[in-house]
Amino acid sequence: MPDIESYFEYDMLGNIHPTSKDNKKAKKAQYMITILDLNHKILIDMREYVYLSSIEDKDVFLPENEILPPFYSMLKQLVPEKYSG
Repeated sequence: MPDIESYFEYDMLGNIHPTSKDNKKAKKAQYMITILDLNHKILIDMREYVYLSSIEDKDVFLPENEILPPFYSMLKQLVPEKYSG
């Protein structure tokens, strides 16, 4: 099973983009983004809020029971010092 995180890139405004590293993956990612409406305004706003909260150390959305925070794959990419491994 492919690592789905490798298909997408995020920007700091909450948008999701196909990865540009592999053309085949980029086409599949764009299809998923379109079909699932992953750049819907509500999702973009939610991702931006989570990202900004994270870099401002407002970890109010982090659960205490070790469940992953919202948009974890985005946070791993944009804030690796806090969320990698």
